[in-house]
Amino acid sequence: VAYGKYFGKRPEDLVGTSFLSLLPEEDRESVMANISTLTIESPTQSHEHQVIAPDGKTRWQRWTNRVLFDDNDEPIAYQAIGEDITERKQAKEALRRSEERLDLAMAVANDGMWDWDLATDVVYFDPRYYTMAGYEPGEFPGSFEAWAERVHPEDIAQAKANIKAHLAGENSKYDIAFRFRRKSGEWMWIRARARIVAWDESGAPQRMVGTHSDITKETKLEAQLRQAQKMEAVGQLAGGVAHDFNNMLQTILG
Repeated sequence: VAYGKYFGKRPEDLVGTSFLSLLPEEDRESVMANISTLTIESPTQSHEHQVIAPDGKTRWQRWTNRVLFDDNDEPIAYQAIGEDITERKQAKEALRRSEERLDLAMAVANDGMWDWDLATDVVYFDPRYYTMAGYEPGEFPGSFEAWAERVHPEDIAQAKANIKAHLAGENSKYDIAFRFRRKSGEWMWIRARARIVAWDESGAPQRMVGTHSDITKETKLEAQLRQAQKMEAVGQLAGGVAHDFNNMLQTILG
């Protein structure tokens, strides 16, 4: 009855008809192939497939099938229980697309991503987090300590202080630049930005997620610009002093 109601049909309308007629043609072969795998050794299995709803739209169902055998090991009946999983499939697909868009955006920006479980101190570093510093994905452990070991000794105290302030609610976000050791031993400049995204029932931070951006080139260019501006200021000062000296000398020589 429920099966007929789902498809907008009376039970008597379904008697003598094949359920395959309710499936898109592209799914029928795979469904029959799955059913054919049922054996005495493996009499049950589950599979997902599309169906055509009464409104003509395609929906998704998940079925668990079971075959019964007689004393001669011949199949005599098939039993099945199904459920509509359309919303679940749509949510999963929406999540997949969202993650794909995020991954593309991170790739374009050349950013790495990290996800820190504060309760367990386990940190997930995505592949780009490793590769931008010359490491293989997973080459160093996913932990706060492993990260701290690779931050420049002159920068780690400030980095930790900023994290502590954010966890304590003193800063609305974590945003800091520091030097990070590449696998080659060279130092690169990193800008890390993050926020707490989960708290426990008592309000204590439980999860912190952020990005890891290589700003080495930008930092070097800024340093060069500051040096050039400094040299220009020194040159202007020297020129002014020389001009004043010449004027004074002309006055004395009269």
